[in-house]
Amino acid sequence: MTQHTPSDLAFTHAPIGLVILENRIIKSANALFAEIFGGAPQSYIDTPLEALYPSREDYERIGARGLEAMRTTGRYADERVMRRRDGTLFGAACVAKASRLMRPSNVASGALLICPKSAPLSPSQRASAKSRF
Repeated sequence: MTQHTPSDLAFTHAPIGLVILENRIIKSANALFAEIFGGAPQSYIDTPLEALYPSREDYERIGARGLEAMRTTGRYADERVMRRRDGTLFGAACVAKASRLMRPSNVASGALLICPKSAPLSPSQRASAKSRF
């Protein structure tokens, strides 16, 4: 039987969606993150974060803004449109925190991404999504 530390249990069963990223590749996902996006937590291991964005443009634009913020403050937060595995779009409020644990010389290489909620698209998000997709 596998021994789980209190930290492992807290991550796995946190009441918010959590993923650990390395260079925008998911290394670990918790149960609520998988519930929000669809699938099982293990199915996200080594998945590029790009797969959860509605478009490559969104992935690159948000990534550039996030990288700049992570380098200067170590944190980034926004509200964005994300894509579930089944293709449906939804509104997500996300927070990222840089971590030097993965690669101490590069603060932005590792991060913890927090997605505390998912919501139907707001009218402005819906209009924006319709015009882009």
